[in-house]
Amino acid sequence: MYLFRSLLTTSLVLARCVTAATYSNPLKSKDGSDPHIVYSGGYYYLMTTTWSNLQITRAATLGGLKTGTTKVVWTDSNASRCCNMWAVSPYEGTL
Repeated sequence: MYLFRSLLTTSLVLARCVTAATYSNPLKSKDGSDPHIVYSGGYYYLMTTTWSNLQITRAATLGGLKTGTTKVVWTDSNASRCCNMWAVSPYEGTL
């Protein structure tokens, strides 16, 4: 019985540790959902999503993506499509 109780307690503690973990985008804390990065022609391109658009940031270094200029490359005002888009690079599968 003691062994069972010990295993149960250990399992519960481990489960709590796993569920407490969170992820935050280290390069883009605001509007940084669904990050996708490619490297092409000497630049890194970071594509991310918001609730209404897709954005691309370009920089010569990975760290530069934190402060690089961001451009909106797609937007839609149709509320039914607000949440059904992903940041997938147009280069996917071609590099």
